[in-house]
Amino acid sequence: MHSQTAMVAINVEGARLLAATLSLELDLREGTALPPCWHWVYLHPHARTEDLRQDGHPLEAAPHPEASQWPRMWGSGSLRWHDEIRLGEMLRHERSIADVKMKTGRSGRLCVCDIVHRWSRDADLLLEEVQTIVYREPGEAPQARPDRPSNNDPVTSCLAAPSWEHTFCETELFRYSALTFNAHRIHYDADYARDVEGHPGLVVHGPLLATLTAGFAQASTGDLSRLSQFEYRIMAPVFCRQEARFLFDASSGAACVVSNGRTTLTAQCRFTGERPA
Repeated sequence: MHSQTAMVAINVEGARLLAATLSLELDLREGTALPPCWHWVYLHPHARTEDLRQDGHPLEAAPHPEASQWPRMWGSGSLRWHDEIRLGEMLRHERSIADVKMKTGRSGRLCVCDIVHRWSRDADLLLEEVQTIVYREPGEAPQARPDRPSNNDPVTSCLAAPSWEHTFCETELFRYSALTFNAHRIHYDADYARDVEGHPGLVVHGPLLATLTAGFAQASTGDLSRLSQFEYRIMAPVFCRQEARFLFDASSGAACVVSNGRTTLTAQCRFTGERPA
């Protein structure tokens, strides 16, 4: 499959802008370890404005001809850190498409694309990531099913765990879109999100939800260990002006996000010192 390699500067300014977007007071300087999932703000698409689709995505982004005009969603991901990424470093980033499949889901036909990312410092691999992007055949926006967790479901342990609540606002979503150079209009154009893609309001970015989930899990452990593995799945959208509740159960490593009575994201976390999955 097609692959790309580039050198990426993990500059301090990018991290400080993300901290400002999230209203966090952090001491960020050269040599500081980058918080989990913050590396996403350093991957900017370079498509010209005239080369964007109606929804704001690059024309050439779809991995299958049938999905070239289909709405795009961030579906799930798996990350494994071998070492910390530090501010001020120049790292090698390798991106390749590992798999593309056409499927049929509850909302119609789907194109599911797995993208592999590898971040390295010289010969040392720092981070391996598999991102799953889903292209959905145009139609009604997908709706979450009612939660029916079983006793063995990791969500069950999360629901009684410590939580943090946050309500996303339009400014926060706009700033994250600008910081990541993400032009998908569902995050800043309410009329488009409602009238074209069928959402009730602006949609919170999938990577932003994952970033905050990983950050809450890391903060819950203190300085005793660092996040070494993070697997997540986005179950349903979170919308602007709706409260989202982030939960993390330290005993099982399970995390989830609940909004509007629905589980919208589930995750599994592992930390240094734990046996890899």
